[in-house]
Amino acid sequence: MKRLKVWHRIAILFLVLLAVNIISLGIVSTDKNLAIKTVDKERDGIVYLEPLRQLRQLLPQYRRVAESNPKLLDPKANAPLVVNLDKSMTRLDDLDRKLEHELTTTEDFVGLKGDWKALQKAISSPEQLRKAYDKVNTRVRALVALAGDSSGLILDNVLESYYLINVVVVDLPNEDDLLNSLLDSGHQDASQLLIKTESLKRSLADSNSHLEVAMHADADLASLDTEKREHQMRLQALLAYLGGAGAKASPAEYASMVQAALDENFKLYDLVAPTLDTVLQKRGAALQADKNGTIELIFLLSLTGLALTIWIGWSIVGPIKHAIEMLESPGGEHVMMVSTNRDEVSQLIRAATMRKPSAAAAEAAESPNEALLRENQELKELIVELTLENRSLKKSKSVEA
Repeated sequence: MKRLKVWHRIAILFLVLLAVNIISLGIVSTDKNLAIKTVDKERDGIVYLEPLRQLRQLLPQYRRVAESNPKLLDPKANAPLVVNLDKSMTRLDDLDRKLEHELTTTEDFVGLKGDWKALQKAISSPEQLRKAYDKVNTRVRALVALAGDSSGLILDNVLESYYLINVVVVDLPNEDDLLNSLLDSGHQDASQLLIKTESLKRSLADSNSHLEVAMHADADLASLDTEKREHQMRLQALLAYLGGAGAKASPAEYASMVQAALDENFKLYDLVAPTLDTVLQKRGAALQADKNGTIELIFLLSLTGLALTIWIGWSIVGPIKHAIEMLESPGGEHVMMVSTNRDEVSQLIRAATMRKPSAAAAEAAESPNEALLRENQELKELIVELTLENRSLKKSKSVEA
């Protein structure tokens, strides 16, 4: 360290500070990237839920058609219901291949494909059809829960998105399951009807309260209010119907009322799910902007540190180098440096250049001509002194004689 020059030491200090900035940048980037990846993963979960939403709507319809007229589901007939189901399964297959490492849903999806094939083969037997449908329905709902869990949707802790996620992953799927159960069982069993009606009331209350909290937390979600009210009115009308005229209504009228509520359920889902994705997209964009701003700030601080290092280094090394050059030049001992700076380096240089040389140094600094003239003068003074002494000696001898 003793052999290092001043600017070397300043450069080392700057490099240490730069290393600290780089490490800080790495830590900050890792932290920000983790939050951004979490949001992206949640959005992948919403995308994965979309074909599952189609299956939740289409599979009960498939079973009812299979029970009433299996010939309508003949693959050769190219029935729209079967085509739409195949499209949803294909879409889900593509998403599962793409997101298998993020969502870990592959095992359950493979099971769903097997159950779907078994359901298609069971359409000729009502008993086997019911069992196969129950397995498929259970598998779909398990996939909904798994996708919500593995994507991090259920773990989201931001107020507005948390309650929207509850509506998409929990409330509306449970509600459509209840409605399909009401549609399948009819209104023959009064006790079961009462139990399902009470469950439907709780589901409606949950979805309404969750949407209200989300809209209160984020004013941009006000667009959900209209559909929420229509959904609420439709469900309340159904509940009133089930508690009154529904017990004596014809099966067709009963099915029509339940189906209308079921359609409203999916309409609300189709509005809430994209809204949730928009909320997450905005959050991801805000996190990305925050990350970019932090990186720019650290980069700006590094550039500022570099500029300050150069300025401080030059303010120290520059005057010192100039003083050395002046003092080493011929006649440099008579040079006095004038500086307007008030720092310690300038004061030291001024003090060094203003110091008067000693007698020995002044004598050593004399030119050859000046030395010769001085010796001449001294010799003359010595001759005069000797002459005066000689005269004084002669005068004393004459007096004695």
